[in-house]
Amino acid sequence: MLPTIADGLAVQWDGDRSLEPVLDEVVDDITFVAEPAIKTAIYGLLHHQGLLVEGAGAVGIAALLAGGERFRGRVLVVLSGGNLSPSHLAQAMAVGLDDEPMRARLGLRARRTALELARPSAAASPPAEAAADAPADAGADTLPLWQALAAELARGVETAAGDLRRHREYLDALGLPADSEVLRAAERQIELAGDLGRACTGGPAPEAWRLRARYRMLLQQIAHARNSLQWCSPSYDQSREVMFYDPGDQKSAGVNYARYGSVGLRDFELRLRRGLGLSAHRCEVVATSSGQAAYQLIESFLLRHVLAPGDTVLYAPYVYFEAREQLSSLPFLRHATCPSYRAEDVVRTA
Repeated sequence: MLPTIADGLAVQWDGDRSLEPVLDEVVDDITFVAEPAIKTAIYGLLHHQGLLVEGAGAVGIAALLAGGERFRGRVLVVLSGGNLSPSHLAQAMAVGLDDEPMRARLGLRARRTALELARPSAAASPPAEAAADAPADAGADTLPLWQALAAELARGVETAAGDLRRHREYLDALGLPADSEVLRAAERQIELAGDLGRACTGGPAPEAWRLRARYRMLLQQIAHARNSLQWCSPSYDQSREVMFYDPGDQKSAGVNYARYGSVGLRDFELRLRRGLGLSAHRCEVVATSSGQAAYQLIESFLLRHVLAPGDTVLYAPYVYFEAREQLSSLPFLRHATCPSYRAEDVVRTA
């Protein structure tokens, strides 16, 4: 299978045909779209609708734009997925839109894309015999973009080296165990990233396709250097085992708040416990990290131990929509809403 910007559709097929009879029955037709059409759809959605949609999700728009009179009336297009890599987004933003009717349909009129303006002039183009040796998708028109991206990423190598240095200093200061071979492997990874960064930014500019390949490898190397020592989520004070990389994780008031003494959150927990009528000797309330998860915890307790059929639930003027939908769907409860947040209005409504 050839590379495609719609990589979410380029899945491995294991030979299973169990869904084939179902698809034959419900699918009337299949439309194929070209790579430039998918890039145009991504660009159009971002520019005209403010929606960032990955290639696999934008294929429906690509078919719709190219379909002309074929798609008339009301058409439902599912836009699923925003997992778009920087390189794929760059390709979409650099797509040529020479089709004036298509420009009009996308609301662009005669406007050129920003990256089209950065294309090198014909005088700066390589001779035909030199271009013949380059791959067909050399993408010379995007060279300025890749140069800027590579330069920015190369500067990230210095940041990664500084992060590793601070990690080692933190371990030394606290006397935490550190395996020298593991740290040396991380150092080599950063050194290798530095070599590749210099290959991207130093000396004569390489061809666009070559620079693109180096940029992608550099991106992976820096990510690996930063993530390879981060083995667990931030909750590390229980153990002397080093499972973290960023020393800042050890000082965040949002992590292990009981250990770091977040007075505001502890006060909230105590008020919540009193509001639910729980004994201070038998139960200690711990607020969860997710607002919806916290709501579900409280709703479960209320339904089991507090509320009875016919009881009234009094809403604040605004309640987060997921919580309101979940609670208002309970048919055995009565529902009322306060006109304001003023205490006297709440009491009067109750």
